[in-house]
Amino acid sequence: MTNTEFSTSPLIPLILIVDDSSIVRQIIKKQLIQENYNVITLSSGKEALEYLQKQASPDLILLDVMMPEMNGFETCKKIKNNKKTSKIPVIFLTGKDKKEGFKEGKKYGAVDIIQKTTETEDIPNRIKKFLPANLSAEKNSETEIELKKIQTQLELILENVDLGIWELNLRDKKISFSHHFEKTLGYNETTWSLYNLKNIIHSNDKNKFITAVNDLINKKVTTISTLQQIKSVSGKWHSIKLNGKIISQNGEQESIVATGIFRDFTNQEKATKKSTKSNTNTKINLNNILTKILPSIKKQLKQKKISLQLKKSDDPLFISGKPKDIELIFLHLFQNSIESLDQSNHLKKIISVKIFKRKDKVYLYFIDNGIGIPKKNISKIFDASFSTKEKDKSSGMGLTIINKIIFELKGNIHCESSEDTKTIFKINFPAIEE
Repeated sequence: MTNTEFSTSPLIPLILIVDDSSIVRQIIKKQLIQENYNVITLSSGKEALEYLQKQASPDLILLDVMMPEMNGFETCKKIKNNKKTSKIPVIFLTGKDKKEGFKEGKKYGAVDIIQKTTETEDIPNRIKKFLPANLSAEKNSETEIELKKIQTQLELILENVDLGIWELNLRDKKISFSHHFEKTLGYNETTWSLYNLKNIIHSNDKNKFITAVNDLINKKVTTISTLQQIKSVSGKWHSIKLNGKIISQNGEQESIVATGIFRDFTNQEKATKKSTKSNTNTKINLNNILTKILPSIKKQLKQKKISLQLKKSDDPLFISGKPKDIELIFLHLFQNSIESLDQSNHLKKIISVKIFKRKDKVYLYFIDNGIGIPKKNISKIFDASFSTKEKDKSSGMGLTIINKIIFELKGNIHCESSEDTKTIFKINFPAIEE
C-alpha cells in the first residue's frame, strides 16, 4: 500500500520508505515530515520496484533489510541494476543488533546502515549528507569518514549473517573458512588442504571445482564463482556457492591469495520460507525467541564484562504475534540496558531476565543495575519526542516502537527505576494455551 505526504515545493527532497512494519513506517514518516521532507511509504520490495518503474525517482530510499517475499538485499540489487534508479542513494534499515544485519549492503551499493531500535530519531540528520543538495565539496571529507565507519560496521556484523568468508593461498594449496563453515557443515577444521576439501565434494562437482581453482593458479582468471554439493559431518549434502577474487599476487614467489564469501543455498531456501512465515501473526514460544538472539547478545556482554542472570520456565510460554517484532523487543531492551550499564560506576554490572506465566498472562521482566532513570522522566520514556540519552548515545525511537508493538499485541509495559540503583521493565502478554 502506498502512502504519500507532499509539500507543494518541487525543491524539497523526496524520501521513499520501504518497510513491512507499519509502526516503523509511521514513526520515520512523522520524523521526516517534521523536517519538511516529501515522503512516500511502501510495505514491500515488490511495491517499491513497481513504484520506481512508473513514477519519478525519489532522492533517497530507506530500505528495510528483513522483509518477506523479497528482502532488502534483493530489492537493492534490482534498484542498482536498473539504469533509471542506479544512482539513487539507498540506506538500509535493520532491526538487528549492531553486530548483526548484513554483509551484502556494501556490495550492492548502500551508502549507510541505520539501526531501527537505537538510531531512528537521528534519521533526518543521517540522510542529509546523501541528498543531492548536500553533496558539495566541503562534505566529501565527512562522507569519506562515514563510509569508512560503515565498512567497519559491515565487517563486524558478518559473523551473524548467513554468509561466511574464505581465503585461499595457492602457494600452500590451503583454504581457510570463517566459523560459518563449521556452523553449516559441522566440521571443526577451519583450514583445509585443497586435496582434503576435494574429498568431501560430490563426485559430480569435483572437476568443476578443480578447474576453477586451476584457472586461478594458472592466472587465466582473477575471479571465481563455483556452486558445488559438499557433504556435512551428518552426511547431508549442502549446496555451497563460493564467490571471490584474487587480492594478492606476489611476483617471484607465485604466492596468490584469493578471498571471498560463501553461502549455503540449501539453508537459504528454508530461511526464505521461514522469513515469509515469520511476518504473519502466529503462536510464538517466548523462550525460543530469547534463545535465538542470545548468542550475539552474550558476545557483547562478555566484551563489556556484564553478567547475565536468566530465569525462564522449562515449559513453553506461548503468545500471539510476529517473531520479528518480538525479537525487536528483546534486542532493544538488551541494548538499552547495555548503554545504561556503560555509564554506570558499579563494579559488578548485571542484567537479569525473567520469563514466567501467571494465570492467563506471560510475563517478561527485564532488570539492570545501571544508571537508572530520573523519576520525573519515567512517564515520558515511551514518548516519540523524548530520549533518556545524549544525542550521540540515543536509544532513538526504540522504546516508542516496542511500546506500540506491545500495545498491538494487547499487552502492557511498565517501567520502575531508581537512579544509580536499578531499572525494571515489566511486560505482559495474553497467554495462548498449547
